[in-house]
Amino acid sequence: MFPLYSLFAFIVLHMFMYAANIYFWTRYRVNYPFIFGFKEGYALGYREVLLVAFGFVVLPLASILANLDMEMDPKTGDYKRFTELLPLGVVLAFVIIICSFNIIYRSSRFFMLTCVFHCIRAPLYKVALGDFLLADQLTS
Repeated sequence: MFPLYSLFAFIVLHMFMYAANIYFWTRYRVNYPFIFGFKEGYALGYREVLLVAFGFVVLPLASILANLDMEMDPKTGDYKRFTELLPLGVVLAFVIIICSFNIIYRSSRFFMLTCVFHCIRAPLYKVALGDFLLADQLTS
């Protein structure tokens, strides 16, 4: 059960690091939307990235605490099947990250997925700065 949560933790950790980068780029007046090629007004600020990251942190923590509570409480012993369904919320949040519907900052999610795809195909594809930054953060 817990490897699912650790994979999700790496995604959230990357989001925290990206928010810190955006904060310092904004503080030192680096024009990061121009560097990464974002459209005018579509670049997320560090507060929006932190909002999504903290939202994604709440779901696994609630799932872990509910699972542990249901496992330890003798009254809920009959609900063993329901404890196995709790990580489904985390999987659902992961699907929302990669889905193509126009919810939860679609353009930024599309940019991240494109960079991941370019990082995987780096020997065969021209690498841009956004791809390099993502690969650097994922290997650090």
